[in-house]
Amino acid sequence: MVESPMDRAAAAIDAMESENLKVTVTAVRSRAGVSMETARSAVESWRTQRSHPVVAVTEAAQQAFVRLWAVAVAEADARHTAQLEAAQAALETARAEVLEAGALVDAEAQRVQNEAERADAAEARIASLEAEIRSLREAETSERAAAQDAVKAAQAETGRAREEVAELRGRLAVLSEQATRYWDNALPAKQPEKRDKPKPQQ
Repeated sequence: MVESPMDRAAAAIDAMESENLKVTVTAVRSRAGVSMETARSAVESWRTQRSHPVVAVTEAAQQAFVRLWAVAVAEADARHTAQLEAAQAALETARAEVLEAGALVDAEAQRVQNEAERADAAEARIASLEAEIRSLREAETSERAAAQDAVKAAQAETGRAREEVAELRGRLAVLSEQATRYWDNALPAKQPEKRDKPKPQQ
């Protein structure tokens, strides 16, 4: 099995300890034939282990630690499960609220759109009615003007007819008077009426 540079450095440190030699980075590098960086890492690791010595743990302590660890893991799993379930319930509630809010927003948007369409239709109807009213007023004004012109023309025609009637009546009176004088002059004087002879009786 090929040893790594760290393994060679660690073996060199163990040998120097057993020989009661001072462990330094330079000495480890020279003895193990490794780089300065590897020797420094190995010496730092050795010093850390010396400052925190490994304490022997009994089997009973290990079993107790395993039991405590299992209980802690179970409790942590239970807490995690409860928290996960609570988070899922909160998430479902939030989703339901979001869906409800979305439905309300959609309904409100639809209502606003419907109101806008109704407003547009009402404005179009108002514009149509206003145009119709203007047209009727213009037609009424035109008809009124035409009626006034017709009345004036009828009045003028009536006046002319009355004048013609008066003139004709005057002529008729003159002609009647002339005819009366003519017949008075043309007819002989009235003779006394002869009495009828009595008819013989049969």
